[in-house]
Amino acid sequence: MIDAKNLFLFLKKNKINFFTGVPDSVLKNFIYILDFNKKKTKHIIATNEGSAVALAAGNYLATKKTSISLYAKFWTRKCYKSSNFYLSF
Repeated sequence: MIDAKNLFLFLKKNKINFFTGVPDSVLKNFIYILDFNKKKTKHIIATNEGSAVALAAGNYLATKKTSISLYAKFWTRKCYKSSNFYLSF
């Protein structure tokens, strides 16, 4: 399992501050860190995975900055042409 604090610090170092996803128990530590750092990050809770992807894509299209969409099914990391990262835990 990836340490939530180290993941947050890595993403912060790479100037990634927009996060969205459907919360669950696997992500609780990372979500806690996001909520604790509200002034430095934007975290939007989505109602389903499709909404999370749409929010991340919309943020990228509006700002041209990388967005993160979080899932808790399995661990993969894919980088798409749009520079959005979709992290699955």
